[in-house]
Amino acid sequence: MGIFGKLKILIFKHAIGTKPCTSTSRTIGKPCTIVAERPTGSGTDRDPFILSTLGHLVWLSRNGWCWNAAFRQIKDIDAGKTRSLEGEFSPIGSSSIPFVGTYDGSGHIISGLSISEPETDYQGFFGMTMNACICNLGLPDVNMKGLNNVGGVVGYMNGGYIRNCYATGSVLGCYYVGGICGKADFPDISDCYATVAVNGGYFCGGLVGKSHAGIITRSYSTGCIFSAAESEYSGGFIGHNVGNSTVIDRDIYNSDFFTDHTKS
Repeated sequence: MGIFGKLKILIFKHAIGTKPCTSTSRTIGKPCTIVAERPTGSGTDRDPFILSTLGHLVWLSRNGWCWNAAFRQIKDIDAGKTRSLEGEFSPIGSSSIPFVGTYDGSGHIISGLSISEPETDYQGFFGMTMNACICNLGLPDVNMKGLNNVGGVVGYMNGGYIRNCYATGSVLGCYYVGGICGKADFPDISDCYATVAVNGGYFCGGLVGKSHAGIITRSYSTGCIFSAAESEYSGGFIGHNVGNSTVIDRDIYNSDFFTDHTKS
């Protein structure tokens, strides 16, 4: 087990007396301290929404009507406030309204992003995507806690691509937990890496927790993976490559892998 000890699956509860900050809770709940700011642009490929502040990201996370649009980030964004202000930022894309647009980070980062929803599925910077395009983005020092489908960049992706992206920090969940993506069907992932401590029960991977019928190229993971002892579908790079259906080309997967041998 080394210095990392045994896996402890922690259940984090919402703090008593707190209320997620939504457009309707400004007067009846806790005050919103991250003000949502509508970005400039119209959301088309030629005129994407331009993101440069944490307020822009909060606006994006609260407005599902625009999750089919084009976005371009033009500055590094410090999201450290989300660690102490639970509920201020929620994942972009959900099971009812997946993100189907494009997000170009333009080589910039979003640092210190934290989401703590341990009883909720689809957690990550993007919760659920469908044929979306995400590229050129760094997410250093993430802190993601969810139930199932939890990832540093995307909780669950169905088609589309992730290119030239990375994540560092920690990700915690139960099923389908990964440094970049928790669960992926028909993914195209290239030039990505994760240095993430992945903690979960089943289907845990340094880069992707579970992958089906896709392609992953020039990508690697170097974090530590902690998984339940009885979970045969966990690993340093992909936790479970369904039927070996995901083509892996020129990857490096040297993550340390640990299991909890305390379970019967």
